[in-house]
Amino acid sequence: MNGYQFYIHNKFYLCIKQINKRREEQPERSSLDTEEMFYHVTKYFEIPLDSEELNVKVVNEKR
Repeated sequence: MNGYQFYIHNKFYLCIKQINKRREEQPERSSLDTEEMFYHVTKYFEIPLDSEELNVKVVNEKR
């Protein structure tokens, strides 16, 4: 596989904060960039496993 896939390891509140900021900066996204949509999508997410042999870069939360 070419390129990387990114796994952003962050607290949910930081993701929601970023979504809110993006919604203000890009109002055309406001119908989908919502807290409800975030929780709907993330409930299906599974942390990538080493056995999947994906080219994953982990991005840890900023402090």
